[in-house]
Amino acid sequence: MRFLFAILFIVTSSTVALSQNSESSLVDTTAQVILQLNRAMEEAFYANDYLKLASFYSDSAVLIGEKHEIKGRTAIDNYWVGLNGRGVAWSLENISIDHCGDMAVQRGISTLTVKNANGDNFVSKVRFTLFWKKYNDTWLIEIDHYSLF
Repeated sequence: MRFLFAILFIVTSSTVALSQNSESSLVDTTAQVILQLNRAMEEAFYANDYLKLASFYSDSAVLIGEKHEIKGRTAIDNYWVGLNGRGVAWSLENISIDHCGDMAVQRGISTLTVKNANGDNFVSKVRFTLFWKKYNDTWLIEIDHYSLF
């Protein structure tokens, strides 16, 4: 009987360890995918492909800034296309990515340089929080919230 309990204990312990490793691996994979999406967003920016950049957002996405809220596909597309001819530089710095199921939350710092109305460079540095949602096998931004600092 003790032998049976010992085997049951070993099997149960192994299963728990494997599931914890699988979960940890899944979280790491999710973070890696989101960081790759960040790089792809930057690449789209440097290629002046603002519609591609907007495509990282879901059709129902909301972009919330200091004094505005932009909702939906058309508005998000227009927001990014509005940078056409004005975009100079952009980088996304990751602080953290937390994952649960088909949702992930990313916090970071965005540094965006654009030409203002006078043609001078203006640097906008903000803290951001992105709520990513997985649609089928594709991660898309559902909520993009940022604040100046």
